[in-house]
Amino acid sequence: MSLNLLLLLGVARADGNPTAEAVARARAAVLAGDPTTANRELALAEAAAPTNPAVVLSTDLARIDFYRGVLEWTAGERDAALGHWRRSATLNLRFQPEADVLPDVEGQDAYYALQGEVRGYPTVELGIPQDTTAVVFVDGTRPEADGVVPEGRHYIQVRCDDGTLHGGWMVLPPVPDDWLAVCDGRSWSSSARSLSDRSERSGAAGEVIGWSMVGTGAALVGAGTAWNFAFTNPAWEAGVAARDNAGSVSRTEADGLVADFNRNRWITVGLFAAGVAVVTPGILLGPVELKPALTLDGATIRGAF
Repeated sequence: MSLNLLLLLGVARADGNPTAEAVARARAAVLAGDPTTANRELALAEAAAPTNPAVVLSTDLARIDFYRGVLEWTAGERDAALGHWRRSATLNLRFQPEADVLPDVEGQDAYYALQGEVRGYPTVELGIPQDTTAVVFVDGTRPEADGVVPEGRHYIQVRCDDGTLHGGWMVLPPVPDDWLAVCDGRSWSSSARSLSDRSERSGAAGEVIGWSMVGTGAALVGAGTAWNFAFTNPAWEAGVAARDNAGSVSRTEADGLVADFNRNRWITVGLFAAGVAVVTPGILLGPVELKPALTLDGATIRGAF
């Protein structure tokens, strides 16, 4: 009877909660040794969170990056795993690593050590109003008026007076000037950085840097082209002429011609290579916008000028 009750409670908790449902499917996939499905479900869980129709529990939020870390740890990517576990701990400092998902004791110890590290992070005073019927949830819990959280990425939900629920991922600090702004159809203050706002601002700065890199890279390629025509091609032609008239040059002169061509050739190649190396990331930062997209078939990255 008690087991059936727990199962019913579990179904009730996940019902109408796409994030919790996706996290549960990801857990099953991790246990089944299916990292592709697990990663897809975790991406869906994270993407669904801002519009989730129910409050997302802090445990489910922490599980998203905990499971990602488990997949990386199992694949031998320890640094990537630690990065995910730091983010998991930032969302829930009391989360207990699930031994059936992470049976490796070394991995469990690493997670606990990272929790201790995150506890030492600078904290952010939330300043959430308490004298209102609207409720603000930070990482799945309702903080006190003097509540604090570690600096970093957090998940915010606001249940307004009319029962509507608004959510989003946010990097703290700073905190919004008005936590309840979303209840009036306004966005959170520009002093707070939601991930979308932050990406827009960083994108604008990135575009300036990107175009600068494109310009610099193009200049290097142009210099390489100019050097090729001014020095490398003439050196090549001089070598060909000497080869066709071998009796007209000494061995020392021939060696000098070869050395002159090789020097100019590598200068040309170096300028071209440096230009391409600078242009490529510049294009990604500036003219091209890359956007991750979730589809029924998985995750893709789309680019556009």
